[in-house]
Amino acid sequence: MPRRVFTYGRDTGWAGLNLVATGGAFVILAGLLVYVAGLAWGLRRGRPAGPDPWGADTLEWATASPPASYNHAPLPAVTSRHPLWAPAATTVTGIRSEVREILVTTAGHAAPSHRQVLDGPAVAPLLLSAAVTATLVGVVFTPWAIVWGSRLCFAALTLWFWP
Repeated sequence: MPRRVFTYGRDTGWAGLNLVATGGAFVILAGLLVYVAGLAWGLRRGRPAGPDPWGADTLEWATASPPASYNHAPLPAVTSRHPLWAPAATTVTGIRSEVREILVTTAGHAAPSHRQVLDGPAVAPLLLSAAVTATLVGVVFTPWAIVWGSRLCFAALTLWFWP
């Protein structure tokens, strides 16, 4: 379809498709106007939503808004696929708060297995993302970027996974 032509002759065969495209543009405009009207209505007359405006069933809706860095002060024990709708269960105890520690459970029955201490903040993920970015940008210019970029990625992964 040629550009910058507002109408097409009958012999080109583009008139019907041009009409369909114009109709689609008006449908998109109508949807955008409904969105802007709803946004303006919500900003002027809407009341702030509570911590769980949807009545959801997962644990992320049980925290305050904005959530604290630890999410839940006593770690809840999940015994159902819908933990907020299920009867209240016990909480997990024995997890230290001065280190980053999680409770690892079995896959089948979610029985407590052991505690895992997580590593602290690291620079290796940032280095890996920079190496991948440099590799992908370099591939645009030369295929040798795959060779050198994979070495950079391997070095960043080695740093990341080294005990």
